[in-house]
Amino acid sequence: MPEGKVSVDGFICVFDVSLVPNRTLEKQVETSAQILNNLLKSKKPVVLVTTKNDEGNEIFMREAERLVNRKEYKGTVLLVETSSHENINVDQAFFLVASLVDRTRGRPRILSYADANRHRRDLLELATAGFMRLVQGEVTDYGVTWSIAAKS
Repeated sequence: MPEGKVSVDGFICVFDVSLVPNRTLEKQVETSAQILNNLLKSKKPVVLVTTKNDEGNEIFMREAERLVNRKEYKGTVLLVETSSHENINVDQAFFLVASLVDRTRGRPRILSYADANRHRRDLLELATAGFMRLVQGEVTDYGVTWSIAAKS
């Protein structure tokens, strides 16, 4: 590739679904639609990723869904609901773009934000319970310092 040139095989367009002062929903949707229109001209895969779903506004979330269901985007722009703060569906957004670029692979199953959040909470509860069992089984004297415990 020539110096200073970059090859782009797919796009992620980010749509913030949280409330931000002085930002109107109409302006955000209009700007996102313009971006999507320009990205689709490239004939490359495009994924619309909603962010901050952990603190998301229901109206913004519905509007993002309505945006990808427009006639000109339906079937070509896919939607992934994410929360980077909670680490929910972030990797899946990138996996989806990669699978769309590499058409030989099957498309990954993307869970809705609610399902992915529930799955993550279950995993955290399981890990916490396992950790607590380990600590309760191994720690016999809660008053001992690490330097003393390490010597025994």
